[in-house]
Amino acid sequence: MIEKLKYILPIAILILSFGIFKSINDQIQFEKESKFREDAVKQRLRDIRKLQIAYKRKYNYYSEKIQNLSDFVNEDLDVVKVTGNPPNIRDKQEQKLYIINYLTKKVLIQYYRKEKEKSSRAKDKAKNIYKNEFENLNFEEQLMKLNNYKHSKYIKKGIDTIFLKKDTIKINVKKTIFSEEYMKERDQRFPLDLKNLKYIPVYNNYKINNEVRKEFYVKTKKIKKGSSFVPVLLIAAVKQDVYNGISLKNKGVSPEDSIIIGSLKEVTLDGNWGE
Repeated sequence: MIEKLKYILPIAILILSFGIFKSINDQIQFEKESKFREDAVKQRLRDIRKLQIAYKRKYNYYSEKIQNLSDFVNEDLDVVKVTGNPPNIRDKQEQKLYIINYLTKKVLIQYYRKEKEKSSRAKDKAKNIYKNEFENLNFEEQLMKLNNYKHSKYIKKGIDTIFLKKDTIKINVKKTIFSEEYMKERDQRFPLDLKNLKYIPVYNNYKINNEVRKEFYVKTKKIKKGSSFVPVLLIAAVKQDVYNGISLKNKGVSPEDSIIIGSLKEVTLDGNWGE
């Protein structure tokens, strides 16, 4: 019996050791595959989030159909371009005095330069101009109005100083959202795939499997914040779909859990993985 054990025991130890090694190795491989798959989903959610933000900027609500975002990529966005060097004045009374003084200067130079007591008269005219044409505007609008401002009687040449100017220009969504800077920041392991944006990316052996067609869960609504209602968005990928083809038994991963961005209760587009 003892003689038999001499032969059986080493074999048993070898088998047991191999089983332990395989179990540990399988767990290590699962964790690598797990991280890779979840990283792929997170990157696609970031891409979708970028588009949803731009979509809301244009339409004032989020899209509940990701396919709409794929089409939206080819549209244009209205972007406000600001030029000029506006004075940094916060006090409203000082803002008023600034506008009146500048108008006075232009009236003085262009209309009253040959008359006596011109300073006081120019100031009176400037105050009238302010009251009739500037008083009901905010400071930003007042500065924009000063650009090339011409008055039929008091200011004939206009103003050549650009205080503040806003122009609306159209920029392609794809070039704006997926700029060179953003593309450099993306996880380069996962190419931007606008055609399959609505599908949860599933990888087998680190290669994309486009035959698996599981869509993200998308929900939008409006919630009350203060005295107004604001749009909110939630997009989720159920882990059962993320881990398609992999058994999650005894892996420490619940198939009912989800990778999520956004919320239907709070105004946020953060990811539930801490980003």
